[in-house]
Amino acid sequence: PFIMKILIAIDESRFVEYLFDYLSMHKWKAGTEFIVLHVLDNLLPGRPLGAINPVLLEEVNKELAFQGEKLVRDLALKLRDYYHSPKIVELVCAGSPGPCIVAAAEAEKADLILLGCHKRD
Repeated sequence: PFIMKILIAIDESRFVEYLFDYLSMHKWKAGTEFIVLHVLDNLLPGRPLGAINPVLLEEVNKELAFQGEKLVRDLALKLRDYYHSPKIVELVCAGSPGPCIVAAAEAEKADLILLGCHKRD
């Protein structure tokens, strides 16, 4: 049987709640798999990283990664509870959002990509 795989790309905006509401309004087929992804975007686009204290940069990156993992975990837990499904993949990657989302979708063989918005809205 066909099992649909849905990649959900999230950021730290308030729209994550709306995305969950959208997902929960739909009757997905039994066995649907969800992949929750958060992309850690380039911390300081356009600024030379050599101008920043590397120790500080490492600490900031660790904190951003921790927050990204929490975002993913929180949505994954909601989905697990709502759909009673243990099959939820949690991913956090670093890089440019577009290519990271496409790479994750290809790697996970996603049938559908759902995007909230990006914090630069």
